[in-house]
Amino acid sequence: MNQKKSLIFCFDTSAFVDIHRHLARLIPRLYPELDKLFNSGRLISHKIVFQEITTQSKKPDSLTKWIQPKEAFFKDISLQQTLIVSEIVQKFPTLIHYNKEKDDADPWLVALVLERRSTPSLFSSLQDFAIVSNESTFIPNRLPAVCKHYSIRHFDLPEFFKANGWSINLQTTSP
Repeated sequence: MNQKKSLIFCFDTSAFVDIHRHLARLIPRLYPELDKLFNSGRLISHKIVFQEITTQSKKPDSLTKWIQPKEAFFKDISLQQTLIVSEIVQKFPTLIHYNKEKDDADPWLVALVLERRSTPSLFSSLQDFAIVSNESTFIPNRLPAVCKHYSIRHFDLPEFFKANGWSINLQTTSP
């Protein structure tokens, strides 16, 4: 029996932020569709992305309010990821900013996907992964280039929409 691989999307902070800033108000059903992907296990991210998005503010924004109950879908750092991140930043030293107080999520997302790929499970042969971000594919040594190096699919938001069979229809309303 030949089964189609399930595509699991690993979201970067930029994808969540761009959806929040530019698309959520235009596409009211977008958050419920993302919720479905979270709940089915097809949308994951890293704890560092969660930390980048959520704020300690007394007045959290709507993205923080939407993300906070989904913390379980943001995967923790593991020893294997730590080893992989070390290798990634040696090969791609400009991927991170060394003078920042917090970790950059990009190498951790790549490490998470590489770890998930290498962990045998009952369904691992039926899973494929893609990292979703809005980083430019034209800038060398950024997330899309690192994904390409490690043979990880990289999608921007339009590619993510297409992979899910979603389309946006423009409808005009009377003024």
